[in-house]
Amino acid sequence: MQVLSRRTLNAHNKMLDLRPTLSTALPAVKSLPECADFAKTVLPYLPQLYDLPQKIFDNINNLEALQNLYLSTNPLVTALGFSLFLTPVVFIVAEVNKNYSQVDRLWSLLPVIYNSHYALWAHLAGLPTQRLDHVMAVTILWGARLTFNYWRKGGYTVGSEDYRWNIVKDYAGPVVMFIFNIVFISLAQNVSIQASIFRARLKAWKDTC
Repeated sequence: MQVLSRRTLNAHNKMLDLRPTLSTALPAVKSLPECADFAKTVLPYLPQLYDLPQKIFDNINNLEALQNLYLSTNPLVTALGFSLFLTPVVFIVAEVNKNYSQVDRLWSLLPVIYNSHYALWAHLAGLPTQRLDHVMAVTILWGARLTFNYWRKGGYTVGSEDYRWNIVKDYAGPVVMFIFNIVFISLAQNVSIQASIFRARLKAWKDTC
């Protein structure tokens, strides 16, 4: 029994060692205006984004180090990094296929991913998660319904594209459409989807106060 208790304690201590102090990942906010203060809740953590890809690459084969990196990185920064990672992928696929509905296929999936990410981060960090879990559950149901409807209407059929993009392509021309794809379709849409889930992340901060 004593040996088992020690093993359990060691495993527990190891888990705690993987949980960095919240101050490295979350700001201390105690009111709604503070939650909405960009200079307090976002700006101080943007530098984490700059070296995040290199840190992931350096520890790609070290699961423990990746977990530590995940917990020590502001969850909004991780979500922002993921949206920026998707941007060139969506852009390249759209340009190769001349099909600009690539983000359309992700609209019902990305909110599920982002809200699940915030809930998972809170669970791993030992924060209150009831509200985030509820938001995640509702988002999963909402996303499943929209994804099914989009699939039912042929949205995931190879070559399918929103008819409005053809109108934009004919009006804009290839050069302007190329720029528009970079700035709006691939970048702005991906970032805006991520930003639309911002409230759930702010709520996670508020629950820690």
